[in-house]
Amino acid sequence: MLALFDLNNTLIDRRGSLEDWARGFVRQRRLLREAESAICDRLRSRAYPADFVHLRETLGLSDDPDDLWRGYVEVTAWSVRCFPGVRESLEALRGAGWDLGVATNGAGDIQWAKLAATGLTSLFDGIRVPEEIGARKPAYDHFEVAASLCGTRPQIFELVTEPDRFALGGSVRPASQAAVRHHASETVTASYRTRSAAQEVRL
Repeated sequence: MLALFDLNNTLIDRRGSLEDWARGFVRQRRLLREAESAICDRLRSRAYPADFVHLRETLGLSDDPDDLWRGYVEVTAWSVRCFPGVRESLEALRGAGWDLGVATNGAGDIQWAKLAATGLTSLFDGIRVPEEIGARKPAYDHFEVAASLCGTRPQIFELVTEPDRFALGGSVRPASQAAVRHHASETVTASYRTRSAAQEVRL
């Protein structure tokens, strides 16, 4: 059985690392307190280099946007942390015979940096980010490539992601789609569950 995992706010606490970075950035630059909210609102779902062009103008900065992006990647990637129990649960899944993959959206450089910093890379059979294949979740091609890297096809798989993240349909129908909640404000929705990876993982 194949389990494909989202990365941000499923395995790692992106939300927490973003808020920490925004707070430190505003303090370091001596910006108005409102700047922290502006940064988090802009980057809450995903962060790309183009977002820092926008933030440069919004915050009245003189920095090159590429430098702002590189600084963000360096600090947040190496400060991000896994949620409690993630590593142990993934190791248990591997021991139980599951094939594990990461199917995540987001910019490639920061996603790979997060995986390296948390030491999760070696626990997965296949990892795919959209920049490398030109397809984002929930497109079929994204799951097809992620599954192929794990040595299987995407017709039967378990998808574990953050609450309300994706509505899947068409040719992509996981055997089970489960959502995990790490923050009290999130609402968990799960559909067509079998004996699932999320149950095995206990996230």
